[in-house]
Amino acid sequence: MPEDNGGNPKLNSALPPDDDGRVIASMELLGELRRPHRWQGDRPAKPSETLDRSETRTAVWGAIKAALLVALIFSAVIVLFALFCTGIWLR
Repeated sequence: MPEDNGGNPKLNSALPPDDDGRVIASMELLGELRRPHRWQGDRPAKPSETLDRSETRTAVWGAIKAALLVALIFSAVIVLFALFCTGIWLR
């Protein structure tokens, strides 16, 4: 006779003896992103503040400078590693 698992179909599968089928941490990230939050309700979202042309240009220029700085640092590390390999390590 099968065990009574309270009607839970997940528990009807073959589980280890010490597993009762409860979810401790749900890993359904995609499902959580599509579902609206409970606290939002039917209220409309606050209107976002729009940036004017000079503020947008300043923000984009700052992002470009940050990306170029990261690229420069990675390039310098790669060049230094290549110099280390050819000059000291593989001598």
